[in-house]
Amino acid sequence: MVDLDPASLSRDGGLDDISKVKKYVMSDEDYERRPNTIRSWIKEQKKRNPEFTLKLHLKSHERQ
Repeated sequence: MVDLDPASLSRDGGLDDISKVKKYVMSDEDYERRPNTIRSWIKEQKKRNPEFTLKLHLKSHERQ
């Protein structure tokens, strides 16, 4: 399909090129204040097991 609408969102790769999508950026300080983030979960895992890594965690949860 060829979109010929000059006002289309897909013009010039607008729906294909993610570099053209405006992204929300959060400061580290704001992120640290949020509850239940992956960062806080990792910190909790490291408190329980200082050897914890995401790589090992994912490997131990792979489907056989």
